[in-house]
Amino acid sequence: MALDASSSTTQRVRVWDLATRAFHWLLVGLVVFLFVSGKTGGNLMVWHSQAGALVLALLVFRVVWGVIGSSTARFRAFVVGPKQVWVFARQLLGMPAQQTATPAEDVATTVIGHNPLGGWMVVVLLLLLTIQDRK
Repeated sequence: MALDASSSTTQRVRVWDLATRAFHWLLVGLVVFLFVSGKTGGNLMVWHSQAGALVLALLVFRVVWGVIGSSTARFRAFVVGPKQVWVFARQLLGMPAQQTATPAEDVATTVIGHNPLGGWMVVVLLLLLTIQDRK
């Protein structure tokens, strides 16, 4: 029996707010531009420098928004401790749970937003973008 679209109980959930979405796409565009302009050189290096300053401004915004922003944009919503990351990674790889795991340490493998590994990837990405130097 086919399901009718009107009988579906699927609901759209917006995970990130407009500010976070704008940050994501502006950062992607700027990083692509920085890569291309850095490889091309020449007159684009003036724009390359300006784009680098914009990336720095975006990173400052994201850190501030990660502290005071919407509930899903805050770092505490997706950056968890190493024990939860380890449990999640084991579950993701299909490894048996450790006997010492408590229900609070049991991390679901389906997460809305960044999973525990993805949360730490965000932190690493922000740090790597921050330490890029000017030549």
